[in-house]
Amino acid sequence: MAQIRIDGILPKRSDLPLARLQVIDAAIEVTLRGQVKDILKGAMEARVKNWKTKPGFSGRFSRPTADVFSMYVFPRSTGGQPNGRQLWTWITQGTRARPIFARRAPMLSIREGYIPKTKKGAWYGGPGVYTGGVRYAPAAFKYPGIQARDFEADIKKETEDRIGNILVAAVQRVNP
Repeated sequence: MAQIRIDGILPKRSDLPLARLQVIDAAIEVTLRGQVKDILKGAMEARVKNWKTKPGFSGRFSRPTADVFSMYVFPRSTGGQPNGRQLWTWITQGTRARPIFARRAPMLSIREGYIPKTKKGAWYGGPGVYTGGVRYAPAAFKYPGIQARDFEADIKKETEDRIGNILVAAVQRVNP
């Protein structure tokens, strides 16, 4: 599943009293569940603002061990066919080239020259358009697949400094 995961790892040994560590833990958890989740969801939503079938985005906080905090932000289905979550996955991870066969019709109609709304890197938006005409294939067509956009890597690059600063500030507020 396409997702973004933020892990915070505490030092193994600390000279801080247990009560102080619990306050720091609580500050980190509140920050991950609040500001960090909102930043990541906002970055994901910015990528799909022009989509007709948009996925929703959810976040899930977990604490696998006492030293590790995790915040997962991931696409979720909101209905439609195909659903927005599946579209996000196809576009961010890409699809392989494969043949498409005519079913329940003698020919395939293929629109050519598509320019997508999204491109790899930090460019998003604008409507996708077809620049070519329609071509007809008698029985099969070699579908070229979808080039992976890797939204998660772009979002990580775009937000990691800001999120790091927010987490450091949260700890410093409770542990000056």
